[in-house]
Amino acid sequence: MSWFAVGAAAVTVVGGAISSNNAAKKAENSEKRNLAFAEAQYQDWLDAFGSVQDNLSDYYNSLTPEFFEARNLEAFEKEKTRAMDNLRIGLEQRGIATSGLAADAEADIEFASASERAKIRAEAPMRVAQEQLGFLQTGLGVNPASSVQQVLSNQSVRTAKQADAARAEAADAASAAVDTTFDVLSKKFGSTPPTTGG
Repeated sequence: MSWFAVGAAAVTVVGGAISSNNAAKKAENSEKRNLAFAEAQYQDWLDAFGSVQDNLSDYYNSLTPEFFEARNLEAFEKEKTRAMDNLRIGLEQRGIATSGLAADAEADIEFASASERAKIRAEAPMRVAQEQLGFLQTGLGVNPASSVQQVLSNQSVRTAKQADAARAEAADAASAAVDTTFDVLSKKFGSTPPTTGG
């Protein structure tokens, strides 16, 4: 009967270790699946947006105030020319194309145009910075690399917790086995403590 108790204690220790090991393997497999899924999502994102991202990055990084200024001045001049042409046509239709009224209207438009060109030039550096900041914020908001990092971080935390739990279970099982073995041996060989001669 006493060796049966020792055997039962050993089975308990081995069973606890196997159970702990099985739980750790299940958790590890789950983490591997989560990581594979996050990596696949990240790769899909790179496949879909990678080259677009590079192209956009090149575009936004190459933006200069001079480029922005030239583009906006060109668009403004086209609109101003169209407005001037419409004004001249309207004045000609009324027969006052060469009047003082026509000259005053053109002078007002030229003054307003000079003011608008100065505004475009002054705002160009700030507009470039806003465009680049918008691109950066978009990139930070949609890049799934953080999902992969989160899965890896979760795995690390879980693995550490599992290792701690497994060590605690193994220590408890070993302690129980030692206690059981000691109890059995004490009963078998007597529980009288040895005496020291005096």
